[in-house]
Amino acid sequence: MRTGWHISNQLALHFVTFTVVNWVDVFTKYEYAEILLENFRFYRENQGLQIHGYVIMTNHVHAILSATQPQHDLSSLINRFKTFTSKTIIEAII
Repeated sequence: MRTGWHISNQLALHFVTFTVVNWVDVFTKYEYAEILLENFRFYRENQGLQIHGYVIMTNHVHAILSATQPQHDLSSLINRFKTFTSKTIIEAII
């Protein structure tokens, strides 16, 4: 069974939502929101992620994203971003 999703047009704008497990209000604490923002900056500057807009809510994030070059796989960029960011936030919580 297939899990996840596939983006067919890597350069198109995509509206995405990242949710926190069990809708826990993680981003009410500035430290955790700052981790998210630092990772957005890193992926924008070093990984080819184009961030057209975002809003951070208490327990989820909405973003409009695309890749800067066709060779950048937006699906993989988002997956790596979410994995690294979530691990970093969990480490900060612990």
